[in-house]
Amino acid sequence: MAAGRLLGAPAAALPGLRDLGAAYGAAGVLRSIAAHARQGRCLLPEDVLARQGLTPEAVIRDPADAKLRPVLATLAAEGRDLLRAGGRPSLPRSAIAAALPAVLARDDLRRIGRPAQARGVADRLAVVLSGLTGRV
Repeated sequence: MAAGRLLGAPAAALPGLRDLGAAYGAAGVLRSIAAHARQGRCLLPEDVLARQGLTPEAVIRDPADAKLRPVLATLAAEGRDLLRAGGRPSLPRSAIAAALPAVLARDDLRRIGRPAQARGVADRLAVVLSGLTGRV
C-alpha cells in the first residue's frame, strides 16, 4: 500500500494493494516454515495450530509433520481470499510495481505443501510479464 501511494496509485486502489501485500506476506510465512524452524522460530498462528493439536514448539521440532497439512491448507486458503479481495486494482503504469508481489504470492500459495525452492526463471518471467502487460 505504501509503495502504491509513493508510486502514484489512486486512493481507491490502496485497499486492494493492502490485501495483495498481506497475501504476499502470508505466502512468505508459509513458504518459509522449514527455514524458520531451523532458526528455532515458528510464525504460524497458535490458534490455528492448536486446532490440529500442534504447538509452535512441535512445528520447530518437525516442520514436515503430516498434522501440519490442514494448517497449511487453512492458511493458504486465507491467503487466496486476500488475493481475491485485492482483486486486480486499476493502477497507472507508474504504480504497477506496487502490485507485482501478488504474482509471486499467487504461485507460492498454489505450491503450499511442497518443499520450498529458490525463485526460478519462471517466477522472474511471470513478474516481468505482469509488469510489462500491466496485468497482475
